[in-house]
Amino acid sequence: MDYIIEIICELFLSVILSVIDDRKISKWIRYPLTCIITVLYTFTIGVLIWAGIVSLKNDIVKSVMFFGLSTILLFSGIMSIRRICEKKDNF
Repeated sequence: MDYIIEIICELFLSVILSVIDDRKISKWIRYPLTCIITVLYTFTIGVLIWAGIVSLKNDIVKSVMFFGLSTILLFSGIMSIRRICEKKDNF
């Protein structure tokens, strides 16, 4: 069951990312899809930070791992946004 969910999510995200990059598709479709991806990415980082704060009471190693993972995701997201903005003049 996990593999099926993973394949469906991977297919869904790849279709959304290809639609976002295609300039032939209207901005009215591309911008909401970009917002959906941004919200999902931000939600994932927020959940990792929240899990780090909650696990700080019980185990310091787990909380450091959660904070480290959220930091890595945050910096990789910032770098990918910078790369996209430098590559394209008008989004």
